[in-house]
Amino acid sequence: MKISENAVDKIESFGHWGKPLVWKNTVGTNTGFEMGVSEYQCTEFPQTKMHACEEALYFVCGTGSVLIGETVVDVKAGDAVYIPSNTPHAVRRTGNEILKAVYAHSGQQ
Repeated sequence: MKISENAVDKIESFGHWGKPLVWKNTVGTNTGFEMGVSEYQCTEFPQTKMHACEEALYFVCGTGSVLIGETVVDVKAGDAVYIPSNTPHAVRRTGNEILKAVYAHSGQQ
């Protein structure tokens, strides 16, 4: 099944928007697996969030920082980060250009 980013509505959350492309509502994943794109506008860390699953982010453009637990990691296009399950995290843009990432949630453990 093919999903186009342009065909998916934005979901605003924690200082960014996301578009879940591959998940239960588009292709019927049954394990909680999700993959999509996010764009980060805020220049200060927003409220952290946590998931019961693992998450990975691959940055396709821009520069920013990711708060993972109490560690801040600077990122740029071409970088990937791993966020363990149940770990507070947040993302901020540090440059003038868009910070955009492809994300994946592992689903059930």
